[in-house]
Amino acid sequence: ARQYYLHSALTGPSFLDNFHFWTAADPTLGYVHYVNRTIAEQNGMITIAGNATAWGVENVQVLDPDANLGRLSIRLTSIQSWTHGLFIIDLAHMPPNQCGSWPAFWTLGSGPWPANGEIDIVEYTNNVPNNLMALHTSGSPACTVAGSGQTGTLLTDNCAAAEGYTGCGISATVPNNIGSGFNAIAGGIYAMEWTSTAIRIWFFPRNEVPPSILGADSVLGPDPATFGVPMANFEGDCNIDAHFFNHSLVFDTTFCGSYAGNTWQGDSCPMGDPQNGWTSCEIFVAANPQVFKDAYWEVNYLRIYQ
Repeated sequence: ARQYYLHSALTGPSFLDNFHFWTAADPTLGYVHYVNRTIAEQNGMITIAGNATAWGVENVQVLDPDANLGRLSIRLTSIQSWTHGLFIIDLAHMPPNQCGSWPAFWTLGSGPWPANGEIDIVEYTNNVPNNLMALHTSGSPACTVAGSGQTGTLLTDNCAAAEGYTGCGISATVPNNIGSGFNAIAGGIYAMEWTSTAIRIWFFPRNEVPPSILGADSVLGPDPATFGVPMANFEGDCNIDAHFFNHSLVFDTTFCGSYAGNTWQGDSCPMGDPQNGWTSCEIFVAANPQVFKDAYWEVNYLRIYQ
C-alpha cells in the first residue's frame, strides 16, 4: 500500500486564508459576479463557526438580467498547488440541486487551459441528480480511459477538451452523492487520489466513512487500498503525468453560462424566453434570489496528503 503523510490541513477560522478570491469575469460566461472577501462579508455570504467554514451567494436582490453583471458569488482558488496526492474533503453541505445553479469543486493546472489539466471532483448543474466527474486535457498526447473498476457510469472516454471533445466524464450512481440528497444525510466525505497511474474519486456518506480516514492523525494519512471500489476510476491509455501538473484547488458556484445555460431546457427548467434556454436561465436567476438561500458550501476540513 502507498503510505501518505499529511502535507496541508485546511480547517477552522483560517480556512479561507488559504485561498485567493477570484474577482475576474467568469471564464464559463455565467450570470455571476465574483467578489472579494470584503464584499462577500459585507453581504453576509461567509459564516465561520468552530471548525466549519461556509460561504454562499447573494440571495436578497432582484436583478435586471439586461443591466446587471449577475448574482454575487464566491470563487476560491488555493494559494498552494500540488502534483499528485490524496485529497480528502469533509463537506457538511453543498448547494442543492436547483435550476440555474452550477456548483463545482475541482483542481486546475497553471497556464492556458487545458494545458496542465483539470480534474472535476464535484460538479452538477440545474436539477440534475448525480455528480459528473471529469478530466479535461489537451488533445496531444491522446488520453482515454477504460471506464472499468468503478461504480460510476462512463459517459465519454476521450479526455481531450480540444478537437471537438468535451473531456472524459463519469456519472455517479450511488444515492445522495450531491446537492439536496447529500445535504439530507448531513453530508459526507469525498476523496481523490492522483498518482502517475490513475486518478480515482470516492464518495462516503457520513455513516460510511472508512476507519482509515477517521483514524488518520496529524502525520500519517489514510490508506486508499481500504476505500473499496471508487466511484470514478480515470485509468487507461493516458499518460497522467504528461497532462496533469501543478494544480490548485477551486470552489465555485456560478449560474447559467456555457453548461447550466446550455442544458436549461433539457433539464425541464422554466422557459422565461420560449426561444432561448440560456436567456431563460438568466431571467430566472435574476428574478428569484430567495431560491438560492441554501446555495452554500460548508467545509469541516480539507486535507492534502503526499
